[in-house]
Amino acid sequence: PKTYQDTDTDSGKPLSRSFCGNCGSAIASKSPNMPGLVVVKLALFDHIPKPSMQIYCKSRPSWDRAIDGVKQVDTMPSK
Repeated sequence: PKTYQDTDTDSGKPLSRSFCGNCGSAIASKSPNMPGLVVVKLALFDHIPKPSMQIYCKSRPSWDRAIDGVKQVDTMPSK
């Protein structure tokens, strides 16, 4: 995979984003705000499990409903 540092983030801290060097599909991202956590893009998998958290719920459009039993967070968690 190829990786770049995204500096246009809510926290102002760079986010490491990895993607396929052949097709450009997103693979994963890492944030310095959450050390040890790697966010793997679910589009990579045939079976998508239920998420543990929904983020940016404060700006969720009215047609996008909350997932029952999933933690709802208004913004990107800092830790």
